[in-house]
Amino acid sequence: MITVRRARQRYTTPIRTGQGGTVPVPFRTESLVEGFGPILRLHEEVLPPGASLPSLDTDSLTLLEEGALALREADGRLKLIQTGSCLHVVPAGAKLPRLWNASKTDPARVFRASIRSSDPPASPGCQLKLFTAGERRGRLSLIASPDARDGSLHLAQDVLAFWSIVPRGQHLFHALAPGRGAWLQVLQGRIAMDDVILNAGDGAGIEGEPALSFTGLEDTTVLLFDVGEVRPAVMALGHGTTFGLRPARVNGAALFEILWNTLTDVLGPAGAATVLRRAVRRAEAHYPELGELAITRVGHEYRYTLPESFHNAGCDPLPLRHLLNEIRTLLSDLTGQVVLCSFDRVPELQGWVA
Repeated sequence: MITVRRARQRYTTPIRTGQGGTVPVPFRTESLVEGFGPILRLHEEVLPPGASLPSLDTDSLTLLEEGALALREADGRLKLIQTGSCLHVVPAGAKLPRLWNASKTDPARVFRASIRSSDPPASPGCQLKLFTAGERRGRLSLIASPDARDGSLHLAQDVLAFWSIVPRGQHLFHALAPGRGAWLQVLQGRIAMDDVILNAGDGAGIEGEPALSFTGLEDTTVLLFDVGEVRPAVMALGHGTTFGLRPARVNGAALFEILWNTLTDVLGPAGAATVLRRAVRRAEAHYPELGELAITRVGHEYRYTLPESFHNAGCDPLPLRHLLNEIRTLLSDLTGQVVLCSFDRVPELQGWVA
């Protein structure tokens, strides 16, 4: 089973407007995933020059993708962290290390994983190691593990962390032991995993599978966490699109988000917008409320406004069902069976198509 969480689901938060639509508002601190096995939270932060990183009171891994950081350890020692470095911290009570952007002119791009404390707790301290681009290119480079194998940092938790630069056309494979799962996060670039396309900011949780493999569609940077005790975490993702589950009834707004993500995966945002606009025009004759559904382009992004009724848990399913059937008809006419098969594979949509 694969559970996909799109960048759209973390870069913006829906704010209800008086017209029944939503307006996306950007964050500076981005939550990539929360609660995946021992990974409590994985998030991205872009630090302005001289700005400090918030202190974490949990075990953590900090990866520096761009820029330079300064580290003041709990004992007062000062270190400079270079691009490509990974820092593992086990906090010592209230004595937390301080991290800040060491540059006065350039931002720093940081990814941090908060990890559930081990039992018994690990000894407090910091480990720092540089993993060069050459070490990470074309392979899953192990950066942290319970046994510190292959020169990786030592973790007390049941987590294997990999950091990789995947060249365009490169195919990577990772086997999963029985009972283990994985979270794959795209930091930059674009990959294909089976027939699922993951773009920068997208992530996918994998469980109940013997392995995972993916191909770089362009030069791409990824993180991979191989973990135990996955099941509660995948269920906690909440806003992900899951492949392999039974169809579930969701409200209209959640269903439309799944629909939009599915179409943009195979058609791109512009193609998805075109198909949806045509389908709305056809369906509006039967259900006038669909006329409130609008898709607009703002810069390089597409945004949609939904009818107020779509946000109700008990919304009338007939307008949505009619819209989905119109979309299927259009996809069949315009693209044949290839795109239609991808559309029909999404479980959440299957229960709404007549």
